[in-house]
Amino acid sequence: MAQKGGVGMGVGRRTQRAMSILAMAAWLALLLAVPAPVRGDTGWRAEIFTNPHLAGTPALVRTDPAVDFDWGAGSPDPRIPPDQFSIRWTGSISLEAGTYRFATLTDDGVRLYVDGHLVIDQWRETAPAVSLADLDLVAGFHQVRMEYYEASGGAVARLSWSRLPDASRPVEAWRGEYYGGPMPWGTPALVREDAKIDFNWGKGSPDARIPVDGFSVRWMRDLYFDAGTYRFTTETDDGVRLFLDDRPILDAWRDMSGSLSVQVWVDAGKRVVCMEYYERSGGAKAKLFWRGASDTMAVGNLITCVGVCDSWIKVYQRMADGSWQDIKPEGWGAMDVTGYLKIDGLPVDTLLYGDEGHPYRVELWSQGRLVRSVGHTEAGQPPFVIRAGADNVTPWQCPAL
Repeated sequence: MAQKGGVGMGVGRRTQRAMSILAMAAWLALLLAVPAPVRGDTGWRAEIFTNPHLAGTPALVRTDPAVDFDWGAGSPDPRIPPDQFSIRWTGSISLEAGTYRFATLTDDGVRLYVDGHLVIDQWRETAPAVSLADLDLVAGFHQVRMEYYEASGGAVARLSWSRLPDASRPVEAWRGEYYGGPMPWGTPALVREDAKIDFNWGKGSPDARIPVDGFSVRWMRDLYFDAGTYRFTTETDDGVRLFLDDRPILDAWRDMSGSLSVQVWVDAGKRVVCMEYYERSGGAKAKLFWRGASDTMAVGNLITCVGVCDSWIKVYQRMADGSWQDIKPEGWGAMDVTGYLKIDGLPVDTLLYGDEGHPYRVELWSQGRLVRSVGHTEAGQPPFVIRAGADNVTPWQCPAL
């Protein structure tokens, strides 16, 4: 019996050993089947799906040098439809200890994970929009995963990150991050403080550590603004992008040379201004200027009425090229319980329109619906203008007016 017991125990051990070997082999096969994240400084593993849900087996797997794409109305690959697709990028990036700002620019939905934590969650259809996340990170490698889906129309997916200055020290200059490649991603080759963004390097470079061609820069700074409309102007050779807080206000990321301007409404307070720039070849120039409504003599005021419950006013200014500029995308709410609203300092281009007034379009929205508007001449509405130095009243008024 002892012998049988011994024989039985030996068989049991051999069986357990065989099962352990099989389990280890299965685990090893599973481990090998799931590739480790690609390091962000050498590329990003991209899994591309022909559905907007990251579901099933990816139709295409490849390594992308960076997450920096604008496919327009196209798609990442001929095998992928131009709409209703999704992508998962994974990578590992090496960072010094500090506070980092991660930024995504997407059209449409995006989710961003850092070390397994969801830090950006905008999984919805949207026009091109920037999302930000500030994280305190220790030194070393960090796992990053960005998930993106395209619903319809334009397709944009971009990811960047930068180390923020020490919050305990007042910043009196721009933090300039200089990169040796044409995209301002990853670890900069040079970080310095620039008193202003006003550079003309000619055929040279910003520093001996930066090549004369094919480099890029990101400048970032907190600035205080009074409420009003501001005109931001860039002068670059080549591409430029400009951000105000978490939204892009100017995007000309292409080979070019010249000046570009945009007018935007800025609420009072501290705002984060970020300018990204790249130099392709030849001359290198990067400049940024702005001026506010207080610097311009020609401004007018708008007086209107807006409901006090889930209602707002949107204002559009006619630009010189005939397009409409949304002065403040989130709109204005009522100033008091009567619904009264006065908006001061709206710009008036007297050089273009003289004393006749600058064409504007004013919309009243309530509970997500357009209730009424004036000045939308393309839709057959009568014109509406803002005259300089005057209070301009919409056709609808509050009872007290």
